[in-house]
Amino acid sequence: MSEEMDPELLDMITDVLDKLYPLNSFMGLFALLINVPHVIVITRKSMRTNSTNSLMIAIAICDFIDLSVIVYKRVLVIIGLKKFDEAKDHVQLYLALSGVSELLVSVLHPVLALFLYLEIRKSAKNIALISEHVSLERYKSGRMVLFLSVCYMITSCPLGILFLINIYLASHFNLILMMISSYGAYIASTLFCANATAHCIISFVMSSTYRKSAKELFRAEKKRVRM
Repeated sequence: MSEEMDPELLDMITDVLDKLYPLNSFMGLFALLINVPHVIVITRKSMRTNSTNSLMIAIAICDFIDLSVIVYKRVLVIIGLKKFDEAKDHVQLYLALSGVSELLVSVLHPVLALFLYLEIRKSAKNIALISEHVSLERYKSGRMVLFLSVCYMITSCPLGILFLINIYLASHFNLILMMISSYGAYIASTLFCANATAHCIISFVMSSTYRKSAKELFRAEKKRVRM
């Protein structure tokens, strides 16, 4: 099937996908710069008050680490990277473990998030008679948890599949799968960067505690500059 692909179509697809590489590098750097203040804000003492915020803190830290790795890999490509043939077997093991873990987490994360969402809704209903404002905030937190979980599944599941495709390609040649593997990684990485950037915006829009913490941090920094 791979040998029957039209050369002109192949060149066109390759040309379009090649343009995604600089976009991926830009998105990775931009998302990393955006996540630095996001991590600072979300790890403040005022944010460490409930299970939802604890989940957001964990997501923010993981995003920061993953984005740092993405930018680091781009830097290695720019400065030139040596090829180590003897590391081939270790790479295959890495791809296998990474692929399975990505797929496993992308399935388990939404399931666990659903249980958390149901618990948040239950607590929101229980506290509604005491404080309608607190109840509304918990409903917002529940929706935010569900939304972030779905976004995470969309961005992590393709990466796991791509890792497993790379294992298959180590022993079987297939031009179409090679293109999917090579350029799919850039697309999946770009989606992850966009998702990580969206976390900052979503947190600011949906969490009043986050907005308050960000404003307090900004005011504190502003006072230091004036002094």
